[in-house]
Amino acid sequence: MLTPEVIWHVPGHNVIAGEYRGRDEVLRYFVRRRELANATFRIDVRGVLADDRRTVILAGGEVERGGEILTWGTVGIFRVADGGIAGGGIAGGGIAECWVVPYDQDAFDEIWSSSMGGGTSPSPSPSPSPPSHVDARLKRIGGISYLHMPARNVREAAAFYRDVFGWNINNPDSDRPSFDDGTGQLSGAWMTRAISEEPGLLLYIYVERIDETIERIRARGGEIIKGPDREGELWIARFRDPAGNVLGLWHEGAR
Repeated sequence: MLTPEVIWHVPGHNVIAGEYRGRDEVLRYFVRRRELANATFRIDVRGVLADDRRTVILAGGEVERGGEILTWGTVGIFRVADGGIAGGGIAGGGIAECWVVPYDQDAFDEIWSSSMGGGTSPSPSPSPSPPSHVDARLKRIGGISYLHMPARNVREAAAFYRDVFGWNINNPDSDRPSFDDGTGQLSGAWMTRAISEEPGLLLYIYVERIDETIERIRARGGEIIKGPDREGELWIARFRDPAGNVLGLWHEGAR
């Protein structure tokens, strides 16, 4: 069910948050999660949406703590190798990557707080906050969470980042397509405006295989302008996208 190089992303500020790489590490995460919940952890699959590239599972979770049932909801976004997910199971392939996206990140963090499994009572609930129309995953104090990317042809730019990096594109046929990157921690939109000839702030995208990424960039109209060069254990490169923006790539380990 899990590929050997599977990656599992769990967001937030809690005891299970992190990026787990490789089948063994992901399985250890599953065991630890169950231990923290004193074996009361349960998942209820409520819906499955799938195409040939991604599968989305809507699920509810619950644990018991101090005699109280605590519940949450999540969206699980799966990248599947050599097959798909149907009816909550894998058909013809294994999970290569998963992004866990809680409906309410603050509530998820509270449930999976440091008091999980410790037998202590939860902290008193804070006073209710005013309703927010901003996605909780973007409200990270001090974190870069939203980005405007200039492009003369915003639809072409959106297709480039979708095909090269697997970004999720919202409203791809509109005059202002938006995106969520591969981690789910950065969102943004393309804006029709002029491109600076020289990069000021240079953003770097982490990739799984730098040579394969470079091939996709070239195949879809991008240009490699530097590298790839080795810097210690890292491989670094820069590229210009079809709109003219310059960004960086980086990868740890063998090319």
